[in-house]
Amino acid sequence: MPQEERKKRFIISADDFGLHESINESIEIGYCKGVITNASLVACGDSFDHAVKIAARNRGLGVGIHLTLVGERPLADPKKIKTIVGKDGMLFRSHMELFSKICAGLIDMEHIAIECEEQLTRVVESGILPTHVDSHQHIHALRPVFKAIKPVLNKFGITRIRGLNIPWFDFSFEDLKKVAFSVFVMASCPFRKSGFRTPDFLVGFFKSGKIGPEYLIRVIEKIKPGITEINVHPGVDNKVIKKKYGHLKKLAGWPCDWEREHASLLSPLVKDAIATSGISLVNYKAV
Repeated sequence: MPQEERKKRFIISADDFGLHESINESIEIGYCKGVITNASLVACGDSFDHAVKIAARNRGLGVGIHLTLVGERPLADPKKIKTIVGKDGMLFRSHMELFSKICAGLIDMEHIAIECEEQLTRVVESGILPTHVDSHQHIHALRPVFKAIKPVLNKFGITRIRGLNIPWFDFSFEDLKKVAFSVFVMASCPFRKSGFRTPDFLVGFFKSGKIGPEYLIRVIEKIKPGITEINVHPGVDNKVIKKKYGHLKKLAGWPCDWEREHASLLSPLVKDAIATSGISLVNYKAV
């Protein structure tokens, strides 16, 4: 194993950049004063322009694209992607609704490719060359979705993608739906065989929306050689963000504790754990 691969490297990637100004502010603070190294930009988010300005003044922050196929207003004309939107012209509310329609053969996969191309185009035209691609609720990792978007990613020259290679120490069997989803994806989605690069491991999947400093420290102590990514969801003000996204708790069982994750990423205990562990913080350019 080459010397570089034996090192323990850690990507701390904040999702939902561009969804809400409180999330954007948290990501900037977490990059400047905390341990965030990467962010994933939502091209169809209401606060996209605000996020782009933050990225422009923080050039060391890696910025990927957070492809979003549920829960928001699409960038493409709804008439051109009518199998992935409701009667209101909005993308379906949840990944389970989209996935069930894909399984039932009710989705034209070209519509997914069209919307993803619109999102990538907006990001690139804003002056950002994405470090990688991931997606809202990990929808890109579903094999039929990946197959549909692969030509689009190739067109934009994107070679890095978030995988779901979850180490066993980070598995939790409290949420059996998540267990089934992660095992299915790990067994079926051929990112590396298709020529894409991924981090070696992903942690935090089972703690999404409620990551605390104790959990982060435990992960830091158990990280293996190679590149490990954790995806986090910080925000400055729960009350403000819940006005728009509080429904996620009922819809998807998501804890909605953006403030907890924000505080964890600024924690002196977490910083000390990283400093004494021999782990290098990197962004997706290291993949």
